Amino acid sequence: MEHLGFIKRLSNSLFSPKDVIPYRTDKWWITLLYFIFLLVLSILPLSISVVRGDVLGYETKKEIKSFFHGKEEILFSIKDGKLVHDDNNYSYTYAQDVTTDISIIFSLSNSIETELISAKTYVIFKETGVYLSQSAMHIKLFEYNEYTELDNFDFGDLSNSNSPSWDTIFTVAIEEINKVKPTITIMSIIMLAASETMTLLFISLMLAFFQSFTLTKIISFGQTWKMCIYLLTPYVIGNVLAMLFNLSILFYLGLAMTALYAASLSQRILREKSGRNENNDL
Repeated sequence: MEHLGFIKRLSNSLFSPKDVIPYRTDKWWITLLYFIFLLVLSILPLSISVVRGDVLGYETKKEIKSFFHGKEEILFSIKDGKLVHDDNNYSYTYAQDVTTDISIIFSLSNSIETELISAKTYVIFKETGVYLSQSAMHIKLFEYNEYTELDNFDFGDLSNSNSPSWDTIFTVAIEEINKVKPTITIMSIIMLAASETMTLLFISLMLAFFQSFTLTKIISFGQTWKMCIYLLTPYVIGNVLAMLFNLSILFYLGLAMTALYAASLSQRILREKSGRNENNDL
């Protein structure tokens, strides 16, 4: 009944840290499976959001048009298949967070910074075409000359939410986004998994490193690290709950529990060692 042992490890790691001590002798493949379980759990909320996300649904389009309505005009146009600034200012960059999930950038610069680890989608209008950027992925969607409806297109018209220019923008955008959505989804999940793997490894190794100062010559560093991997459970659960309920305090609470559990295990192991020594002396 190995799955019951797995469930018990989850329960003990979350509610009864003292019972994690025997797991230091687990085979590494068992600890690895538990680590993978925590990894999957930690990226699950964002992965579901990426998979189910409708980048340009009705409400999103409405929100975008409302956002730009009455605002300062976007001083860019498309002429002869290239993006140009209306005042020929080649260093100017226009950037706006249109929604919590979408940012729009207009720039003639070759160097544009975006967040490396984020579920946010960046739609970037460069000199010859439009690019889509999410996490560390940066791909070209299309060139302006591929769509005749974009000939002599003036982005300044978008300051009017009733402008027919919006229909052109959304038609082209939806067609292109649907082409790359499977790639975006897979790459985003891979990047999330890679980032979270590094985070979990870093936290568990740091905990094991600090606990090894008190546990040296009692148990090996490998055994200490195994226990710390199991004790990542409160951190992961707290992080997931923080994302689900948008309460950052749950993230810090989970991290604090993980750190306190690790420290308490070290003290318990020291007390058990001291008790055995006293019994041997008697």
